[in-house]
Amino acid sequence: MRADANKESDGILHYEPAKDPTGDGFVLVIMNPKQRQWLGKYGPRAVCVDDTFNLTAYALRLATIVVADEWDRALPAAYLLSYRMTEAEVGTLFTYVKEFLPSFYTEYFMSDDTNTFWNGFKQVFPSSSAKRLLCLWHVQQTFKRNATRKLLNVKAAFGTIFKQNTQCMSARDRTLFVAKYASVLRFLRDKGEHELATYIENSWSDRVDQWAAFGRMGSCVSTSMLCERFHKRLKHDILEGKANVRIDRLLDILITLTVEMEEEREIMMERGLEEGRFRLQQHHRSHALAVKKYSDKQDLITVVGSRSWEVRDGSNVFIVQEQFCPCDEKLNNHCRRGCNACPYSFACTCSMDVKSGISCEHVHAVLLYASRRSVASESVNPQPEVSAAPETFDSDDQEIPPEIAIDDFEQTEETPARRRSTDIRDSHKDMYQRIEAMYAATRIHALGLINNADERVTEGFEKVLGMMEQVNRTMASLASEFNCSTPSQQIARRPEFPATGRPPMATPIRRLQKRSLLRKEEQMRKKSRIEEIPDYPPNKRDTCAVCFDSNQAP
Repeated sequence: MRADANKESDGILHYEPAKDPTGDGFVLVIMNPKQRQWLGKYGPRAVCVDDTFNLTAYALRLATIVVADEWDRALPAAYLLSYRMTEAEVGTLFTYVKEFLPSFYTEYFMSDDTNTFWNGFKQVFPSSSAKRLLCLWHVQQTFKRNATRKLLNVKAAFGTIFKQNTQCMSARDRTLFVAKYASVLRFLRDKGEHELATYIENSWSDRVDQWAAFGRMGSCVSTSMLCERFHKRLKHDILEGKANVRIDRLLDILITLTVEMEEEREIMMERGLEEGRFRLQQHHRSHALAVKKYSDKQDLITVVGSRSWEVRDGSNVFIVQEQFCPCDEKLNNHCRRGCNACPYSFACTCSMDVKSGISCEHVHAVLLYASRRSVASESVNPQPEVSAAPETFDSDDQEIPPEIAIDDFEQTEETPARRRSTDIRDSHKDMYQRIEAMYAATRIHALGLINNADERVTEGFEKVLGMMEQVNRTMASLASEFNCSTPSQQIARRPEFPATGRPPMATPIRRLQKRSLLRKEEQMRKKSRIEEIPDYPPNKRDTCAVCFDSNQAP
């Protein structure tokens, strides 16, 4: 076995075989020298951690630590293949990170809405000052699911509420965020949607800096797409949609993939290729849009400071500010169409500038058509935050008072109740996976005994059947007590089919849709006009502008 050979180039640092047929106890940590080099070099920018499944025929999950290089391309810096995915297993992974990189630190830690990865990281690096970020896509999907289920009186306003919530996430200025977020809560309470308003307040208000755009300015991650892209490449491009490969085959792929990715990366950087660089391509699209919109309307761009500009776009006014560029002089994602725009040294208050590593058209317009003096040429060394244009309301009230327009926002800590709730859900997911694995192991034993004509086998089947009936009654009682949604059919489906919905296609991993179809769907959604929630003035909001608690409102 490769684990017994213990080659340095393989990077197998930890291996525990399964303790029983369910797969419980299986843990495998992989981090070869090249991955350690990636983690030490690019890890300080940010690390993104996520897991995936359906890679092998067994109930094993693969967690990957992903970092972004100079071109913001995903690099897998470590692997964890494990039956369970709790903070104990994740802690084992980061223990080896600390062993090889004792002084490791990162500025941002990105994951989905689970405490598993964050707790495992803090267990090994308790004094780390890393800022925790939640994947915006996962936050949106969680909100959509709960809004669909909890909306009672204004179901027709779902699109309006979801649009306003998306605008909250995209707000780069905290003052604007306060107006949008408080208006959503007030609107829901005015419409009698107290259940959804309470859910939003209890689940998201105490950690807005983890999911709102103003809390992640300057980071190279806004979603966990770095992990998703790597897992997509592994599943669809390399494994070709197969979900039953052998563990040793998967291990060989993970080890050799590092060498292949490094060779491919070196060739691309040496030749300066633009293909395969998604963020740079989006960068160039913004440049083309800026040329189209502002080439003959340069008067819409006004200099308001030594490194600050005002850009008019229709009825909106946006502020563009320049800071210091942290990128490498040669290897970077600067615009190659003539303006040399850097997404990390320029920031705009518009919602399109929220995507990490991509500058909006206003930044490109400033660099193309406005006179400026580079920050590098100035003697001062401050790095000011982006300030937004004055916020307006649909009323005659005055602008936001100073005590509400707070600029200095410290990172808030989650409440103990919130942490406890997330930990409980993580525990439920872990136990559900164990139930599935135990059922799979029991099924294998039963298939081996089914043709054995022995009374003892019959007694064993009857005993197990009685236990299963008791288990079913227990779960049905809990589902009834907590009003959980149950399938409409009276007879449960076979275990290889989902409990609800349409049976899956023959391919175990979903087919990817063509980008052209996705673009058409997106264009149709944009054409359908959605009403907006009005921005309530400060004196009519019932939510605190600091902690977003309705009980603490002034």
